Formats: sequence, C-alpha cells, structure tokens
Amino acid sequence: MEKSIFLNCLVLAVLLSAFVSAASAQENVSGDEVKAFAFPLGAEVRLLQLESAIERDILVGREVVAAIKEYNSSIDTSELESIIFEMEVLKGEVESINPGAGNDSAQQFVDLKSDAIELSKEFRDIVHALVKPSELEGLRGRIRSMNQEQFQKFKANVTSLKLEFNAQQLERLLSKLNVTDPELVDQVRNGNASVKDVIDSLRGSLGNMSNGKRNALLMKIHEENSKSNVFARSVVDKVRLNYLQRTNNRLQKRLERVEAMNITNNVTNRIQNRLELVGLRMGQIENRTQGMSGKMGNFTGKGMGKLQGKLGKNSGGDDQ
Repeated sequence: MEKSIFLNCLVLAVLLSAFVSAASAQENVSGDEVKAFAFPLGAEVRLLQLESAIERDILVGREVVAAIKEYNSSIDTSELESIIFEMEVLKGEVESINPGAGNDSAQQFVDLKSDAIELSKEFRDIVHALVKPSELEGLRGRIRSMNQEQFQKFKANVTSLKLEFNAQQLERLLSKLNVTDPELVDQVRNGNASVKDVIDSLRGSLGNMSNGKRNALLMKIHEENSKSNVFARSVVDKVRLNYLQRTNNRLQKRLERVEAMNITNNVTNRIQNRLELVGLRMGQIENRTQGMSGKMGNFTGKGMGKLQGKLGKNSGGDDQ
C-alpha cells in the first residue's frame, strides 16, 4: 500500500514537473506558467496562448462595438475602439518576444499579460457602463453565436504546439528511466493519450525499478523541481523590481508606435493618460522612499550620537 502511494506521488511529481498546462489570459500569471520559459518550446506555447487570447479579445471587442452601434447609434464607442486598437498593438509586442531568451522573455510575458488583463477589464467596465443590463444578455448571446472558425483555428494552433512540447518532455522523462516508448510519445503528440495513460505507463516503469533506483530518480526529480521553482521565483522577483519604471518605458514605446501610425482616434490620449498615472505613482513612491530615508538618517544620526557618547564615557572611564 505504501509503495503504491509512493509511486502515485512520484508519477504525479514527474508529470507536474514536465508537462505544460492550459492557462487563462484573464488570470494573473502563475508560477507554472513561468516555469515553461525554461524551455524555448514551452515559451512558444505560453506566448502563443497569450497572443491567441488577445486576438480573441479583439474579435469579440469588434463584435461588441458593432452590436452597441446597432442598439443605439448615438452611443460614443470611441473609447472601446481605442482599447481594441491598443490590443492590436499589444499583440504585435507579444509576437516580437524572443522565446529563447529565458528569464527575459518570461518577464516580458508577465508584463504584457498584465497589460492584456488590464485592457480587457477596462473594456468590460466601459461596456457595462454603456449597455443597459437588459441588453447585456443579448450581447452575450451574440458573442456566443459568432463565427467560431477563427477561434477554433487559434485553439488548434495552441493545442498542437502544447502537445508537441508535452511529447518532448515525456521523451525526456522516459530517457531518465532508461525506457523507450515511441508509441506513447506519439500518442501524446497526436492528442490520443490521456493523463491516465501516461501515469499508468510511468507507474509500470517505476514499479519495475529497485528501491535504490527509485530513490535516486526521486532525488533527481526533486532537484529539477527545485531548479524550476528557483527560475520561477527569479522571474517574479525581477518582475517586481522596477515594475512601474518598466511599465512607463513600455507605454512610452507603445505611444511612439501609435503616433507613427498617424491614428486619428483617441488611443494616443489613453496611453498618455496612463503614462501620467504611472508617473504619478512613481513620484509618490519616490517621495515616500525619500521620506523614509530621511527618517532613517535622523534615526541613525541620533543613534550614532548616543553610541559615540556611551563609547566616550566608557573610554574616559578606562583612561582614569
């Protein structure tokens, strides 16, 4: 019984350390998403997932704008249209990321996904303000009835790349077990193998090992998981460092690209407003930091004065 539990846990550890899972573009980045960037193909999967999600938001956004205009042609949809345009610019930025850049590409992914989430939320908030509650359900129905062909194309591209990555990861794991199973690898690559199929296969291979080999493999997997976790933490730490400054730089470059396109809608004003807000937040943090530094300086000065006084007294006592 204990051996069975051990094998199940070990097999799950193997899978979790190797396979890339699905990810939502509407949720904040998780450590598992970032871990995939340790492998160029894993990075490609994550970037394609984000690119596809942004493209879907663009298509849905256009449909929403068209529907609102049909409901009431007097409603000003320029703000929504400017968000859609910025999404298009953002999609181009995602496409330009080098998936082989490791930590740097992971950081760019986190930053741009954060932008995508922010734009999507802003779009939804504006729609809820413009559209009557009684019309929202009809709007949702219209989105559901949209031509799914393009959506399915995006999904198929992501799925194909994800399966290829998982097949390569499984092949890598099997080689550590000194096992060759090209049929199972191909089944994973073609999407014909379930997680249960893979677990059963790995469990069989592990069950035939001696205790010593199993323990050695467990240590190796634990070491790889630790390295993967360190990689993810380093990305998160790097993202937190100078986040506002990077946001400011990113928006400034995006503004320059938009201005170069001679766009007449108010997308430039939107980006400029966000730049001002980021600049304001940076200023607030800088002022707070300077204030803390001043307090620390006063505290240190007083503390050193007291310490020197005590040392002086002690020194005088020694002279006597």
